[in-house]
Amino acid sequence: MKVTVVRTHRLGQLLPEREWGPPVPGPVQMYWMRHPELNRGPGRLTVVRRGYFGKDEDSPIPELQDPEMLAFMSDRVLSVKGFEEIEGRRYYQTWRIYFED
Repeated sequence: MKVTVVRTHRLGQLLPEREWGPPVPGPVQMYWMRHPELNRGPGRLTVVRRGYFGKDEDSPIPELQDPEMLAFMSDRVLSVKGFEEIEGRRYYQTWRIYFED
């Protein structure tokens, strides 16, 4: 199954659909990791990249922290909200995750 992610905000501001930018190919993975400022372990969504010999590479977009599902818009689209941390600041973000056969 092919998975792509589209970000709908830039630095917390909603963008018009024509400015969303190109889809980022997946896969997408969810995990939990302690956040020192929040004093808890929120979930995180990340786009996974594997290099040669299975080595992890950096994600092409910031992780989505504290993700919450907003909606299933069809059987092939999922909308998830959370926040991104960019240069030490948190910004609201929504990901649209598209699934294709």
